[in-house]
Amino acid sequence: MNGQKTARVAGSLPVVTALALVAGCDVTSVVGYEESALGVLECASDAPVARCDHQTCVVRDLEPAQVGSTALAVDDVAAYYLREASAIVKTPVGGGAMADLATSDSGVFHMAVDATHLYWSEFGRRIFRVPKAGGPTEVVSDIDGHPGVLALDATHVYATLTDTNQLVMAPKVPGKGTFLPQNAPIWLATDATHLYWINQGNSPMSGELVRAPLGDLARSEVLADGLDSPVTLALSGTDAYFVAQSRLFRFPKGGGALESVRSVPDETKSLATYSDSLYLTSIAGLIRIRDGESVTLDTRTTLGLAIACSGVFATGWLVPAMLKYAP
Repeated sequence: MNGQKTARVAGSLPVVTALALVAGCDVTSVVGYEESALGVLECASDAPVARCDHQTCVVRDLEPAQVGSTALAVDDVAAYYLREASAIVKTPVGGGAMADLATSDSGVFHMAVDATHLYWSEFGRRIFRVPKAGGPTEVVSDIDGHPGVLALDATHVYATLTDTNQLVMAPKVPGKGTFLPQNAPIWLATDATHLYWINQGNSPMSGELVRAPLGDLARSEVLADGLDSPVTLALSGTDAYFVAQSRLFRFPKGGGALESVRSVPDETKSLATYSDSLYLTSIAGLIRIRDGESVTLDTRTTLGLAIACSGVFATGWLVPAMLKYAP
């Protein structure tokens, strides 16, 4: 495994307890938005999300989103989400009128966006996309299973198929998908070179952290196993983070020991990183972890999460909210 050791949450190999997040660089992973279409986010030092690493920012409300929706993607112009169960909309990140973009008949689960298109998964076996500027919707891939969480690279869309124990990779130009059998894949993310994902597992302590080179699922490798029901994943420039049983874990992408960073709220739903900060949504609200300290930014229950240079965005879990954290 290229000199890397498989690390375990429970098992014979050590788990190191970390006191704080490793300081990152300006190349981090994103949930929902791939500015370079390769899963990394690079922002100028005066960009809103970068300024929030060094000064006080505030939470503001945009036009409200569908209650309890994970579907959210953002760029530096707009936030894309559900106004109601069948209506996909975009709202300017600086505030302004909401505009309808597309409709869905089967229930949108997750979204991702690149330079030109918004992509989404539906419970009814399909992945769709629509031009961000507006236009006709097209089917990217018709899948035997229910696609869940999405990630993008320059040429492909990746999706979890938890119900059929598979991952799927499909070309952005509509075509047939490539499938990889897995053990209940639950979340995934891309960086400049690899697709990372977590398998929740179908039996106790059988979860895994796995990765494969972009565009080549057949060369997958297990980075950590014996995980206790991991639920969400985010990448920084140097590390992979995931949550399992109300603990935040970190695995160095260059190889090393799996680290238990700290406790996090029960029912943590999504993670995202930028520089020295890690953000999460949960039943306890929108939370930032930086330098080992946890701060609740908003106490409303939150679910979906996305980051762009324009800020941090979250959807309401039990309330019809779209939150923006920025200067």
